[in-house]
Amino acid sequence: MREQQRTTDQLIQELDALRQRVVDLERAEVERQQAMEERSRLLRELKQANERLFQAGIRERELTEEAERRAAEAEQALRLREEFLSVAAHELKTPLTSLKGHAELAMRRLERQDMRDPDQLRHTLEVIDRQVDRLANLVAQLLDISRLESGELRPGRREIDLVPLTRRIVQAMQSGTARHTVTLSAPESLKARVDPLRIEEVLYNLLDNAIRYSPKGGPVQVELGAPEKGLVRIAVRDHGIGVPPAQREHLFDRFFQASRRPAGGLGLGLYVARRIVELHGGQIWAEFPEDGGSRFVVTLPAGTVKEE
Repeated sequence: MREQQRTTDQLIQELDALRQRVVDLERAEVERQQAMEERSRLLRELKQANERLFQAGIRERELTEEAERRAAEAEQALRLREEFLSVAAHELKTPLTSLKGHAELAMRRLERQDMRDPDQLRHTLEVIDRQVDRLANLVAQLLDISRLESGELRPGRREIDLVPLTRRIVQAMQSGTARHTVTLSAPESLKARVDPLRIEEVLYNLLDNAIRYSPKGGPVQVELGAPEKGLVRIAVRDHGIGVPPAQREHLFDRFFQASRRPAGGLGLGLYVARRIVELHGGQIWAEFPEDGGSRFVVTLPAGTVKEE
């Protein structure tokens, strides 16, 4: 009986020990699961921290690249401004020097009463007149730039016939060159609703550009037409030196050509022309024929627009 009691007590103890081991194992499993969850949480936090660090690195690189880009743009703008000011000073000085020289020559001849040859007097006055026109054009371009940038230049549109307007500009440009033949191909009439003064300026700038880029002379052709209903087209074609491919995408940029133009000028004419055309809701682009030279094309809406 006593032996049976001991066996029972031992079994109870063993059961209690087993229960304790089960409890210990359950507690260990809970702790293991908690540890695994903690590990997963720490891994997630580490991943998030790495992601934030990675994004911070990307953002830092982006900010650095943006700062470098802006610094480069500012340096480029400063360089272009300095180039422009240098060229502008030269371009303004050249006609002033010519004006002063011919004026002094005329005064000396007057003092010596040596103005008997009307051809000499006419030549002197023609040179003075051309240089005054050149100065006036340079100043007008500078004023236009200021008004364009401030938004003050707005076209006053009305319906006009582009043919006589273009013919006047063609004749005026022809009178200023002996090496070029400026011709106009146009219908009898071509109506459009535009600002005539501004379109004259576009035509002048395109023709001036064509003549400048044809230093050896040659034909300069102006074409007017209506490629489709509601649209008018102006094209100016020269057979000059053309534009290098590397510079073509910047052709209408402000000041871009200031230090690159072979025949002088501020490098503003094409930029002003583009802005005026865009203010009219039109487009302007350049073409480069295989036989050389350049062809500038302007398209303008011919339809009714809201009164300005």
